[in-house]
Amino acid sequence: MTHIQVEGIMGTIPERLIEQRMSARQARLVRCFQSRMQQLEFLAGSMELHFRVDSEGRVTRVGPHRSTVGDRETELCMLAVAQSTRFPRPSGGNAAEFTWSFEVEVSEDVRAPVTWQQVRVSDSIKEHRSELSTCPGCSGCELTAYVAPGGRVMAVGAAARRPIGERAFDCVVRSVASWRLPDPGSYPAKVTFRLP
Repeated sequence: MTHIQVEGIMGTIPERLIEQRMSARQARLVRCFQSRMQQLEFLAGSMELHFRVDSEGRVTRVGPHRSTVGDRETELCMLAVAQSTRFPRPSGGNAAEFTWSFEVEVSEDVRAPVTWQQVRVSDSIKEHRSELSTCPGCSGCELTAYVAPGGRVMAVGAAARRPIGERAFDCVVRSVASWRLPDPGSYPAKVTFRLP
């Protein structure tokens, strides 16, 4: 299931052409998930990608605007697929910006993790506030984590509404991956939360 929102900055690309180019990439995007499902059988979620395309249709910047995937490795794979996409030349200017979304649902034969609200991890966010401050630019980042029985973080992914750079994403993901979160009980949980 895809949702498109096109916002022309200096130029525009018709929605149907964006959808056409990205639809041709869907099999590769699905493989990004499939390659990680042996480690995380319930891996699923949506990702909204924010693109900037130059006057020749080359992607000059793409980043995770929103994501509930919860696995940095999968998100990086999706970003690589998106980065390699070639779009038509924008009309009316030198560059265009737009967002495009992609979603993979949990397989019907797999039990989805328990969904947590942010309040379940708010104490952990407060506890690690100083540690998070070493990741510049991550204030306001949205993170999604899978939590194993016992509270160990199984995987985590990140997104931001503004460009912050891959090193900042890697920093915050490494930090959260080392946390001990509340115990979800006998089955893993999944939580999406925003950093202060």
